Amino acid sequence: MKTSPVTRVSVLLLIVLLWHSALLAEDIPLSKKGGVYQLPVEINGVLTLNFVLDSGASEVLIPADVVLTLIRTGTIKETDFLPGQTYVLADGSTVKSPRFVLRSLKVGQRRIANVATSIGNISSALLLGQSFLEKLGVWGIDGQKQVLTIGTKVEKEVSSQHPYIPQKIYVPKKVIDWKELDEIFIKGNKLSYAGYEVAKSLNSTVITIKKNGETLKSLESQGGPSDIGLFPLLGKEVKQLIILTTTGGAICCEFHTIYELSPKFRLIFAGQAANIIDFDGNGQYDLVQSVSMFRYFHDLCGVCSPAPYAIFSYDKKIGKYVLSNRKFVDLILEHMDEHIKKFEDIDKKTSTADFLNKKLLENNNYNDWFSQILNIVLNYIYAGKGKKDGIFLTTDTDLLTRMKLNWIS
Repeated sequence: MKTSPVTRVSVLLLIVLLWHSALLAEDIPLSKKGGVYQLPVEINGVLTLNFVLDSGASEVLIPADVVLTLIRTGTIKETDFLPGQTYVLADGSTVKSPRFVLRSLKVGQRRIANVATSIGNISSALLLGQSFLEKLGVWGIDGQKQVLTIGTKVEKEVSSQHPYIPQKIYVPKKVIDWKELDEIFIKGNKLSYAGYEVAKSLNSTVITIKKNGETLKSLESQGGPSDIGLFPLLGKEVKQLIILTTTGGAICCEFHTIYELSPKFRLIFAGQAANIIDFDGNGQYDLVQSVSMFRYFHDLCGVCSPAPYAIFSYDKKIGKYVLSNRKFVDLILEHMDEHIKKFEDIDKKTSTADFLNKKLLENNNYNDWFSQILNIVLNYIYAGKGKKDGIFLTTDTDLLTRMKLNWIS
């Protein structure tokens, strides 16, 4: 007997969640010492040490004595070092560069491979910087619980009701694509604003920020050249510094580092932002990110792969952009009825038996069929919808087990 499309989707949503740990939220305990958060990080699978969580650091930093220990364990080799000048370690031995690539860093259950890392002096703190954090996807800090949350929380309860569908189209007041902002980036190598001087190196890979002659920050690009410019993201009165770095790669090739300059100098955003949008017309912009971590997921084609939105709004209390998807549920789920309709149309052609026997994989509907499932589950998760809002999950473990054995494996 053929099950209904909504019931089938209910089962498949849970399967998708179990397939990939990146879809599930994980809370990692933090300790606070000296005003900064620390957490244990496993290095190259052999050593676990406490790192300072530093989103303002462009890359991971490890003291020279720890690097020496990793070399002795055989988990750092000469081929791991990046081009640069010779660096002298604590025991007098030398390596060919102060920068190298760590094979892996693991936080909680998340292991990130090939992380660009700098060597600091022996007294340096271990810093977990953007070369690691930018690969985590969506993450945030809950100061009250003192945890680092990676991913987006979903409800474990079961609901059989039809999912929430927005009843109206979400129309933002003003949308500005980053490509339209090219004119804000200077043509030369230096800009001045509100007592600050921001300069690019000759090859545009190092950005130096000074105020009244004092160097506040020196940023080295992990990819290609960087551009610098000013734009009033937080209102018409004051502009913020935007550093756009071309990182290379077919999917994610631009990285935005944004600093607030007044009333004080601080990092307010670091990540990829596809658009800036003034949703309510008050002149304060939100940053919209198309999450690319699911591209080619489970052999999907590039254009078939889902790219859910992560929307960041400026939080005046903490002075930076924070994930705020729950404020924009209707926008994130705007086309959900279309995805469900497409899934139902394809699903009518395939029985549960065909699905379990992999017959669906053999026809041309697979990319469309699986793409719609992923679009449905990911958009509901990124919208933060739970049982009471109509996200459908199931606890039919027998059917789930058979599907895993016959299709996933």
